[in-house]
Amino acid sequence: MKNHRYPRLFYSVLLLLLALASPQCGDPEQTTAAGGTTQASLDADGDGKIDGVPDGVADWFTVQELVTLANAGLPIYTGENPPAIDGVYLADTLRIVFDSLGASGDLAVYRFTFADQQSDGSLVLSYESEGVDSSAGNPAWIAGEGDCFSVFTNIEGYQEEDDCTYQRPTVYSACLNGEGDLTGFFFGFIMKGLSGDCSATMPEGGYRVIGENDGLVARQ
Repeated sequence: MKNHRYPRLFYSVLLLLLALASPQCGDPEQTTAAGGTTQASLDADGDGKIDGVPDGVADWFTVQELVTLANAGLPIYTGENPPAIDGVYLADTLRIVFDSLGASGDLAVYRFTFADQQSDGSLVLSYESEGVDSSAGNPAWIAGEGDCFSVFTNIEGYQEEDDCTYQRPTVYSACLNGEGDLTGFFFGFIMKGLSGDCSATMPEGGYRVIGENDGLVARQ
């Protein structure tokens, strides 16, 4: 999603931090959730690598960065047997759960597409909000157990407003219900690799967690 000047949607002046419940699903020995994710739980052997995720996730995230997002309210699911999630999902009540700069508020309606999921954990992520933002064909990795999963990707973008290029490593987490919809849908990102003026862009190291306020992201 695009980064906007602070007075706009992404950086509203009014501070409203929302506490959304974390989903409870999957094998608790293989998954970690917001409030329970620690450096030890993601790196039990202390080798500096993230446990229970495809190796490619380390190209975008460190253990500590995932812990930071988890502490801000993002569930992190690990494991080698994630559910099959190929499909298009409508998120129509997205709201900022936590923002490192204090932003709050609702977001536009988004459609998220997960496609081409492979046995090695690779897949492709796209998203679109009509007239607001879109990004297609982003390589991603999935981890999880049972019905719950986390998708890890890196969104690369450019903001013409302040001539800023950036990277935005992002995690999407949810669980599948019996109808194939997503419950407990959250996603979070950390800003990295800024280049240019970037005066209107979320600064390096800034982060945000967003959740579906009504708890359900319907499969289309």
